[in-house]
Amino acid sequence: MEDIILERRSIYPPQFTGEEIPRLVIERMLNAARFAPNHRLTQPWRFVVYSGSGRAQFAQTWIAANQNHAGDSFDPVKAETFRSKVMTCSHIITIGMKRNPIVPEFEEVCAVASAVQNMMLVAHEQGAGGYWSTGGLVFYESLKAEFGLEQHDQLLGFLMLGMPKNIEWPPRLRHDLDHFVRWID
Repeated sequence: MEDIILERRSIYPPQFTGEEIPRLVIERMLNAARFAPNHRLTQPWRFVVYSGSGRAQFAQTWIAANQNHAGDSFDPVKAETFRSKVMTCSHIITIGMKRNPIVPEFEEVCAVASAVQNMMLVAHEQGAGGYWSTGGLVFYESLKAEFGLEQHDQLLGFLMLGMPKNIEWPPRLRHDLDHFVRWID
């Protein structure tokens, strides 16, 4: 397990082969999410999986929301670049948090983040990869219903997934333990 954690990295659409991730791998990722730690077993994670022609629907939803919010400053070139990036992905999974008031909100966010980490570790183990995308779209309240969320829930981003090209990865840059750990014996 430690090797998988240490080897996992973010992989972006230009690094995807275009090959589709088998549905069984996606299902295994989603199953692993269910076992993330969460206070009082609220299981706050919610996912919508886009693949095949669903990717075009996801891209169009993003573009329409962006155009609606940007108004005159909408950039059609940026929109088409985004559409191309989405269509390079094998799958896009929306990451939502279903709010339960019996626990503090930050605990629910942490639980969803743990679920996503489980998913990404399984993806890596199975030879797939991707990255967790956030940004403007997650802040558009109008999009929550599109992804099955209610007003008090949160849209936390999107997993952009694909099969990675055979790339010689450079060493990962991380601080030494002494940078962020204090031992008190």
